[in-house]
Amino acid sequence: MSIDCKSLDIIIPTYNRSALLAKTLASVAAARKPTSLEVRVIVVDNNSSDGTPAVVETFRERIDGLRYVVEVQQGRSHALNAGIRASSADLIGTIDDDEEVDGDWMCEVERRFNTEALDFLGGPCLPSWGECQAPDWLPRSHGGLIGWIVPSERDFEYGPPSHAYMVGGNAVIRRTVLDKIGLYHTGLGRTKTGANGGEDLEMFNRLIRAGAKGHYSSGLVIYHHVPAERLSRRFFRKRSFWDGVSIGFISRSFREPVPHIAGLPRYFLRMAAEGFVRRLAARGRAEADTFADELRVVELFGRAYGRFLYQGR
Repeated sequence: MSIDCKSLDIIIPTYNRSALLAKTLASVAAARKPTSLEVRVIVVDNNSSDGTPAVVETFRERIDGLRYVVEVQQGRSHALNAGIRASSADLIGTIDDDEEVDGDWMCEVERRFNTEALDFLGGPCLPSWGECQAPDWLPRSHGGLIGWIVPSERDFEYGPPSHAYMVGGNAVIRRTVLDKIGLYHTGLGRTKTGANGGEDLEMFNRLIRAGAKGHYSSGLVIYHHVPAERLSRRFFRKRSFWDGVSIGFISRSFREPVPHIAGLPRYFLRMAAEGFVRRLAARGRAEADTFADELRVVELFGRAYGRFLYQGR
């Protein structure tokens, strides 16, 4: 595999988040530019009704090669696929419209892909709290439900024995690999009316199954905006359930290489059962710990529904 990559297209799917999109584009415009990597940006508007087109237009002079694409088919997966089809770069990067890239994000992409034989690269997603603060009940083990994802402080290679997977809000994939395995699963991914996700996990599973080599880089950092309305127990319960549904649905095609009981991973059944028992005897325990146990039980119900009943979109 050649390690020589000369171009990167950053795809940003967006839907009615013009104010946040402006911050995302500002972070890209301010980031240090690689010396040997041509970088372009493709904003994919997924039927926004706000000022998204005008926001993109204001960055024309600040971001070289900025493109604006409209995708009328609703859903993040459809928007990502439209961006990939519009791209011609050696590397495809994906970030979300509520994120900001670190100043060295592009240079880290250049460094890793031009010094290592890699097929894909992921990194940490750190919370940008703004006016909010993390509540005491928020379990760090479930930070991913609001985009707070730091599986390790050190770099590592994706795949067994690690259970971590590359999230699409901070991902770079070699185009030749995407040409081989295909685009994002359009039956998965959140829409304006649907809460199920899973498109990133499904893509990651196909990468691993195809033998693609991927690394997690602690230096490939993005900052994820955390709105106040997501800092509620209700939001966490709903997101836990639907993440479970997505995992269960995906397991029909990608079964974890671990022992199963009644079609569900034995280790997760044990975790949920232990969490249920601890939740019943919650007196004296930290709020975050007891809520984490509750969320595992909620996710178990979601996994069962996704594995056996959910029909997808």
